[in-house]
Amino acid sequence: MSAADESFSLRLVPTAALGRLDSASYLFDRAGLTSGTAVAVSRRVSPEQATLIERCAGFEAAPFSGWLERFSDDKSQRFLGELRDQGWLQPVADSLGPVGSARRQRFFEAVELRRSFRSRRLFHLPDDVGDDEADVCVVGVPVAADGVSAGAALGPAALRQASLAKGFWFDIQAEGVFSEVRCAGGRPEILCQGVRLRDAGDLGREAVRVADLLGEIDRFCARWDGRPGWRPLFLGGDHAVTFPIVHALARRHRDLCLIHFDAHNDLFLKQHPTFSHAAFLQNLHLYSGLRRSVSFGLRNHSDLRTARVAALEAAGVLDRAHLYGLAATRRLLSDPARLVRAVREHVDHSPCYLSIDIDVVSATELAGATSTPAGAGLEWHELLAAVMALCEAFPIVGADLVETRPSVHPADNDPRKQLLALTLALIDGLAKAPEGVAVTEGGASFQT
Repeated sequence: MSAADESFSLRLVPTAALGRLDSASYLFDRAGLTSGTAVAVSRRVSPEQATLIERCAGFEAAPFSGWLERFSDDKSQRFLGELRDQGWLQPVADSLGPVGSARRQRFFEAVELRRSFRSRRLFHLPDDVGDDEADVCVVGVPVAADGVSAGAALGPAALRQASLAKGFWFDIQAEGVFSEVRCAGGRPEILCQGVRLRDAGDLGREAVRVADLLGEIDRFCARWDGRPGWRPLFLGGDHAVTFPIVHALARRHRDLCLIHFDAHNDLFLKQHPTFSHAAFLQNLHLYSGLRRSVSFGLRNHSDLRTARVAALEAAGVLDRAHLYGLAATRRLLSDPARLVRAVREHVDHSPCYLSIDIDVVSATELAGATSTPAGAGLEWHELLAAVMALCEAFPIVGADLVETRPSVHPADNDPRKQLLALTLALIDGLAKAPEGVAVTEGGASFQT
């Protein structure tokens, strides 16, 4: 619709809403919760503009000239022009005339053709949240190193897509979400309220060589030097991506330790360091010199690769890698305080990185949402309780969620809602985890 077209009455889009992320106000379209399109991309607005929008919500439809008469100052009138041009002031669909009329065509051009595809960021986050406006930064790593886990490269997009139907971060930051995972005769816990979140997009999507991905991750982590409170949450991708992430973060955090939930040890399964989802832990101990790792949920019942166990024991790796099978893990999780004490024996008060391979959960609960299901494992509530307890007790400086992949799920067993619950628990835990040691200088980057 041209600026001179006064044939339509305009109204503020009924689904337009105002939200806040920390101190910033945003205009956004709630229709994006159920529709693949929205009136327009979320935009940041000033306090004065937010007040004007609140006033507009109570006005009846009128031609644009009528809207200008309601606000006499030039600044407000210019902003009204922006709202009209961006589609927030929208023609009313009444008296369109007969089917096929030119007026109906103009309405289609003025409304439908100008709609924007909804945000592809987690929980509809806007694109312009700044580095200094976030407590937690989510970043996807849509990369798979092995053929069996190729579907995991689609994991970040699938998780973001599922979050769009869950809700808006504007509401989550304001009100939080409640969790009954740890209820024991008391009230539910409120998670994520007040947490400032940024979705930084993806790393490695355009990488041609493994070295390209590793360098991109290293540069991303280096951006945050001098900000010890910043906490990243990486969405994989397969477990191979954890190796360059932890290697890069270890350059910033003295004596970084790894807490690892997985059905597979990823330590004894390859003959030498290699970029593979089955070797990330071996890589960290042999190539990166990881100080300590503690692995939970392992369930390999028999394997012929005993020579590899002997070789890593001779190299001193098994003095630094502490392994807990599924049965031992479940005994510890019967009382999360026992889990915390067990981890404390190995990592004391050192900064920690938390890595979760989703196949640690029972295969029946995953319904095909992982590349490498491994039979009976942890239940969702056990994993969620473990994450909450560990984030409260240890200085978790970063985390990842890997090996998720899109799948067709039966309606009564859709793991996406549990994956989102786990994502929210990780975001809340990272934001509230105790501070670790000071950022350090030095450490080796990858040699390519």
